[in-house]
Amino acid sequence: MERKYKHVSHRKVPTRSAHVNT
Repeated sequence: MERKYKHVSHRKVPTRSAHVNT
């Protein structure tokens, strides 16, 4: 499921915060 966070994380937040943001 991290792959969906990857495209989000590179533009706003790091991968660890991406799961919180998403």
